[in-house]
Amino acid sequence: MDLGTPAGGARRVQPKLTWVRCRRALLIGCVLALLSVALQWFCTPMQYRSSATLLIADTQPFIVFKPLEDSPDYTQNQIELLRSPYIIQNAIKNEDLTKSVPELQALVGEEDPVRWIGQRLRVAKIGRTELYEVSLTAQASASAQVIVKAIIESYMEDHYTEDHRRRIWLQDAIQSELARYGANLSESRAKVRKLMETAAGLGDLRDSRPETSMSDRLAKLQENLIETELERLAVIAKIESLQNLPDEPIEIPADQIDDALARDPVIHELTNELAVLRKCHDEADSKDQPHWLEFIAAKEYALNFRTTDRRPALTAEAEAAVVRQRKMDLRNAQASLRNLESQIELINVKLIFDKNRQIDLCDILPELRFARDELQHLEELHRTLAHRAFMLQTESRAMDRVRLIQPATLPVAPEDTDLWPRLVTTGLIAGLVPLALYVLYVAYGSLAKPWWLRKNRVTWKLVA
Repeated sequence: MDLGTPAGGARRVQPKLTWVRCRRALLIGCVLALLSVALQWFCTPMQYRSSATLLIADTQPFIVFKPLEDSPDYTQNQIELLRSPYIIQNAIKNEDLTKSVPELQALVGEEDPVRWIGQRLRVAKIGRTELYEVSLTAQASASAQVIVKAIIESYMEDHYTEDHRRRIWLQDAIQSELARYGANLSESRAKVRKLMETAAGLGDLRDSRPETSMSDRLAKLQENLIETELERLAVIAKIESLQNLPDEPIEIPADQIDDALARDPVIHELTNELAVLRKCHDEADSKDQPHWLEFIAAKEYALNFRTTDRRPALTAEAEAAVVRQRKMDLRNAQASLRNLESQIELINVKLIFDKNRQIDLCDILPELRFARDELQHLEELHRTLAHRAFMLQTESRAMDRVRLIQPATLPVAPEDTDLWPRLVTTGLIAGLVPLALYVLYVAYGSLAKPWWLRKNRVTWKLVA
C-alpha cells in the first residue's frame, strides 16, 4: 500500500490549518480585549479627590511666656481626632450630609456613613513641614468637597470650643483657688500678727532665732551679776579697811610739807627777796658786801622763823585733810556699796523676769514659727496662682496652634490617573488568552499522542 502521496499532502496542509487556527485565536482575542476594556471602562466609576490644608504647629505659639512643657504626641492626637468617628458623626449631623450627598443617600439602610467616610478619609503630612493635607475621594467632585468641608468645619469648631472651654475652666479654677488662698492668707496673716503681738516683749522677733538671743541675754545678765558681785566684795573690803584704820598719828611725808611751805605766800616772797639780795651781794664791790651780808642774814632769819612757825600748822592741816579724805572715801564706798547692791537686786529681778520670758517664748515660738512657715507657703502659692492667671490671660491672645490654610477644593479632573495602564493591561491579558489556550491545546495534543500515531502522519492528519 502506497502512503507516500497522502503523507506529502498532509504535510502541505498542516501549516495552513495551523495559521487559520492562529488567526481565529487572535481574532477571538481582539474581540475579548475590546469587550473587557469596554466593560472595565464602563464599570469603573470616576473618582474625584478633594483636599484641604491644615497647619498643626509642633510647638505651642506664645507671646511672652514660653510653655514649660509640650506634648510630643499633640500632632498625632489631632490627626487621630480628624479621623475619629466623633468628628465624622458631628460633620454628618451638622451639615445633614445624608440628604445633600448622593453617595451617602445611597448608603441609607445598607452601610454606615461614618464608616464609609472613615475608609476614604486621608490625613497626610506634606513633606517636612507642619502642613497636613486632609483629603477624601468620591464619585462626584461636589460630594468630595462638601464632605471634606464639613469634616474640617466640625474639627475646627470642636477644636476652638474645646480650647476655649479648657481656657475658661482653667481661668475659673485659678480664680477660685486665688479666692480660697486669699481668704486663707488673710487668716494666716491675722494669726501671725496676733502671735507676734503676744510675743512682742518676749524676745527680739527680728532675729531668725529669738530663743538664741534670749539665751545670750541671760548669759550677759549672769556675767554682769558676777562682775557686780565682785565689785561689791571689793567695796566691802575697802569699807572694812577704812573703818578699821589704827589710831596712830598720821605720818605726813616731808615732801608734802615742803610743797605746802613753798606754796605759802609769805615764804614765797621771802625766798624771792633773799634771792635778789644774794644777787646784789654777788654784784657789789668788796666794800659793800658786808653790808649786803647783814641784809641776807636778816632775810634768812625771817625765812627760817616763818618756816618753823608754819610747819606745825601745815602738818596739822595735812593730817586733817587726810582724815577728811578718809571719811569721804568711806562715804563714797558706802554709797557705791548701796548702788552695787541695788544693781545686784535689779539684775536678779531681770534674770527672773527673762527666765520667765524665755519659758513663755519657748512655748510660743514653735507655734509662731509654724504660722510663719504656713504664711510663707500660702504667699508662695498665691504668687504662683496669680502668675499663672496673668500668663493665661496674656497667652490667650497668642496665635492658635491649629489653623486652616486652604479650604476644601473642588476637583476638576478624576483622581484615577492609572486607569489607562489598567485598561491596556486588561486588553492585553484578554487578547492573549485565546492564543495561549490554543498553544496549550496543541502542546497537549502533541504530548498526548500514542507512539504509533507520531510515526504515521496521515493517521494523525485524519485524527486531527
